[in-house]
Amino acid sequence: EFRRVLFRSEIQYYPDGTFLAAFVDANSSQSVLKHFDAQGRTIGQETRISSGSGAVQMNGFCIRQDNTVLITWNTANDVYGQIFDAGLQPVGSPTMTNTYTTNTQEYSIARADGNGNFVVVWQSSGQDGDNGGQR
Repeated sequence: EFRRVLFRSEIQYYPDGTFLAAFVDANSSQSVLKHFDAQGRTIGQETRISSGSGAVQMNGFCIRQDNTVLITWNTANDVYGQIFDAGLQPVGSPTMTNTYTTNTQEYSIARADGNGNFVVVWQSSGQDGDNGGQR
């Protein structure tokens, strides 16, 4: 399973020992979510991430306590996020997370806090010391 050419990869673990790998498939330049059991065997189908503008290249992702997932990416100088349910199906539509839209917003990181809130931070060019965050 891990023989693909990929980059920008990240792994997050579920409490039961299974894990979710998120990576950009270098062959298609598309972000992929893939669930594995504790021995590294695939669980279900992989989920390819796209938005209205086509394939996305993720910056970061995280898993919340209820097993929902948030993946973030940047498009047209803004940071976007998409929530997925525990079955890796999209919930709603991608959402722009930054509110400051002048210059470039990029390089996001997503995490969940102890209360289950998603937190996204990113680099912001030209704003209040050049950094940002949203909860």
